[in-house]
Amino acid sequence: MHGMDISYYFPSTSPITSPITFQNPRFSAAFSQSFLSFVFSLNPHNKINPREDITPPWPMYPIANMGMVFNKTAVGNGNDVHPVQVDDGLLQRCSFRESLGALTGQ
Repeated sequence: MHGMDISYYFPSTSPITSPITFQNPRFSAAFSQSFLSFVFSLNPHNKINPREDITPPWPMYPIANMGMVFNKTAVGNGNDVHPVQVDDGLLQRCSFRESLGALTGQ
């Protein structure tokens, strides 16, 4: 549902926003720290608290077109965090949406 991911971006807001449904502190820390690191420095490797980081090496996006999957295992409460090559079709759709910014003021 829309908005259920907010607690993963900002874990300290979970009592106010929506409950964290995947109760795995290492996953939550990896997800939120990667997001906030990118927001603050445009580099997901500049972690706020690197001791909690389980994110594997993640090449800078413009150089390697690599994304990161944050998921859980099908069985149990395990982490599934790994880099993936971003599909050319997705890159084209993102480029198209970005080009609309000049027309929409975004």
